[in-house]
Amino acid sequence: MSMSAPRIDPEVPTQPTGHKTGFLPRLRLLSRLYVQEKLLLRRRTDEFYHVLGGHIFFETLVAGIEFDLFTLVSEKKRLTHDEIRNHLKLQDQPCRILLLGLTALKLLRKRGDYYSNSLIANLLLNRKHPRNIINIIRWQHSINYRPLHSFHRALKENSN
Repeated sequence: MSMSAPRIDPEVPTQPTGHKTGFLPRLRLLSRLYVQEKLLLRRRTDEFYHVLGGHIFFETLVAGIEFDLFTLVSEKKRLTHDEIRNHLKLQDQPCRILLLGLTALKLLRKRGDYYSNSLIANLLLNRKHPRNIINIIRWQHSINYRPLHSFHRALKENSN
């Protein structure tokens, strides 16, 4: 006896009464949502996803700084995943996660197999650049970020 995935019938209503539920109406709805999100609301959508993933993005930034990755990439100009992994002494998967996060944040650029710093990473995250803000980010991470888990309660109770 073979187990198979349930068959999805495009004509079976899945929305509240009054909505068209056939394949073409669904396709039109999806295309309209796509246009709204990707074209009309792109900036707002990007901002929302940065807020939603803010803690992960910030911790990814901190990890890049603690590994001194931006200084390394600045000195070498461009590096492959394997070169970065070897310099940072990371295993493959953690290195991929770090590089993917920093590329998504547009702090690193990937062209083919090579990673390079964005302009802002070269200026602000490179330990050797006089305008770097590494200590400010470390301060945010070590001092400011810790108590933020109680922010909602503090607002509710009007307390520090």
